[in-house]
Amino acid sequence: MKKFLVLLVLSFFVCVPAFAQGPAVSAVNGKLDVMGGSLDGEDAVVGSGSLSVPLGELFGLQIDGAYGEVDDDDLLGGAAHLFMRDPELYLLGVTGVYAELEDIQIERYGLEAEVYMGMFSVAANGGQQTGDVDDTAFGSLDLRYYPMENLMVEVGGSIADNDDGKVHIGTEYLAKCGLSIFVDLATGENDYEHALGGVRYYFGSDKSLVKRHREDDPVNAVFAGIVGAFESVSASSSGGSSGGSSGGSSGGSSGGSSGGSSGGF
Repeated sequence: MKKFLVLLVLSFFVCVPAFAQGPAVSAVNGKLDVMGGSLDGEDAVVGSGSLSVPLGELFGLQIDGAYGEVDDDDLLGGAAHLFMRDPELYLLGVTGVYAELEDIQIERYGLEAEVYMGMFSVAANGGQQTGDVDDTAFGSLDLRYYPMENLMVEVGGSIADNDDGKVHIGTEYLAKCGLSIFVDLATGENDYEHALGGVRYYFGSDKSLVKRHREDDPVNAVFAGIVGAFESVSASSSGGSSGGSSGGSSGGSSGGSSGGSSGGF
């Protein structure tokens, strides 16, 4: 199943058209959100934001940031997207994420792609993660359906290593004046579960949710990366804790400095 998903993600990138018709970003815009809930049995509260700017007609740039707490451990990070997009057809870009959770660092570099088909969208991303977690490939594939212009329902799956496969379902509803509510539920290997919800505010011109998703800002990559790599983060954290308890204060401080961080949703 995992090999099939990896091949599907790679073939998705190959099949995306090579040249955008633009504009990749309709105008300078942004979003802020606050979410909370349970992340693998731990309480989580996270705030995040994104700013997107057009780079001519064909290209766009987005900068992401996030800060919060997961079980009293600080979470912070940043990400960048450089992409080309035809808002009627597709998006294709490169991404980079750096984040930290409980002194555990994670870096992710990869490709992202979206294809737009009426009221359906298919989104994929894949690449390599490194840092204080498993050095491995990662990938995800999501199907988004818009039964109404201001309502999205999404199902998908992701993998990061041999012990970090997940499936999820989520929804977002744009109420009015740029304010939306969203929920995401997931389950995965090693009894992983999360239940997260929050509110999001979009800056920019007034438009429907489906147009915001296709004409403005891609998904914030910081918290998505942390969720995608959470089993690797947990394993690194457990290893650092056991090393610290057996190695005394010296082992604890060295484990903390090398214990790194993880990134992005």
